[in-house]
Amino acid sequence: MSLVLSIVTIIYEFGVLPFAAGILLGSGDEEEISIHRMYIKGYCLLFTIFLFMAVPVIFTVNKLSVLVFIWKIFLIVTLPVLFLLYYKRKKRIRIVIKRFYENIQYAKKKSGISILFMIMIFMISVTFSMPSQKDDTPEIVNISIETDTMYQYQPYTQIPYDGINRDKAVSPAEMLYAVTGMITGLDSLTIIHVAIPFFFIPFFYAVCWLAGRYFFRDRIERVGLFALFVVIFYTAGLSRETMLAVGILNNSWNGVALAVACCVPLVCIQMFHMLDYFIENGNVTADQIIKMVFMASALQLMISKGYFVTLVILMCGVIILIYKKGLQNAGFVRKRDK
Repeated sequence: MSLVLSIVTIIYEFGVLPFAAGILLGSGDEEEISIHRMYIKGYCLLFTIFLFMAVPVIFTVNKLSVLVFIWKIFLIVTLPVLFLLYYKRKKRIRIVIKRFYENIQYAKKKSGISILFMIMIFMISVTFSMPSQKDDTPEIVNISIETDTMYQYQPYTQIPYDGINRDKAVSPAEMLYAVTGMITGLDSLTIIHVAIPFFFIPFFYAVCWLAGRYFFRDRIERVGLFALFVVIFYTAGLSRETMLAVGILNNSWNGVALAVACCVPLVCIQMFHMLDYFIENGNVTADQIIKMVFMASALQLMISKGYFVTLVILMCGVIILIYKKGLQNAGFVRKRDK
C-alpha cells in the first residue's frame, strides 16, 4: 500500500469513521448535537465493535491475519453505509456544522485563552514528549505481527506463555494497532507514536470538555478552565519515568492511560447523568443504557477488568441514589436544575 493510501486509511479509521458514526447514528436530542459528544460516542462505538470482533478470534483461531481480514471487511463495508446514512441525515449534518461554527465562535470568545493553552500542550506532547519506559505496547504489536499470533509470547523475552495471556486477551487494545499496521503496511512505531496521538489526545480533550459541561453547564469560561486544569494535571505524565496512569499526553495509545484519563471518567459521567434522570423521572432511558454499554466496552478494551470497574461504579451510583433520595424526601436536597 502506498504511503498516501496508508495515511488516508489511518485518517478514515481513527478520524472520519468514529466522527461520522457519532454524527450519523446519534439521537435527535438537541443536547446531543455537539462535536465533543459525537466524537466521544463514535470512539466508544468503534472500540466496542473492535472488542467484540477481536476477543472471539483471540480465543478461537488466534491468528492476527484472520482479525486483519475481518477488520478490513468492516472498514470497507462501513464506507458505503456511511454514505447511505449521509443522504438520509443531511439535515442533521447541516445542524451539526452550524452548531460547530457557533460553538467555536462562542468558545473562542469565552474560553479562548484556555483553548490556546490546551492546543499548546497538545503540540508539545506530540512533538517533544518521550513515551514511558513502562509502556510495552510497541513490543506486543511487533511480536504479534511477526508471529501472526495474539498474546502468545512475552513482549520482551519472546518466551511463549502457557497458552495465552488472558488478562491481555480480554482487553486487546494493542491488536487494534497491529491490525492497522498490517492493513496499511506502516511500521508499528510510526502508527503508535506518530499517528495515534493526533486522534486520541483530542479524544481526551473531548472527555475533559464533556466533564466540564456536566459540572458547569453553559458557563463556558468555567468549562474551559476546568478542562485546562485537568490537562495541566496530566502534564505530570510527560516524564518518561512517570506511571502510565497519568501518561495520556505521552502514551495516548496505552490502554491503562486511556482507561484512567478517558474511559473511567466517561463511565462516571454517564452514571451521573443516569442518576440525575432517575431522580427527576423515576427511570432511565434505553439510550442511556446503550451509551453505558458502549462506554463500559471501551473501558474493557483498555483494561482487563473494565466491566468489573463499571459494575463497581454503578454500585456506587446506586448507593448515592439511595442516599440522595433519602435526603431529597427529607427536604434537604432539591432536584438538579436542567
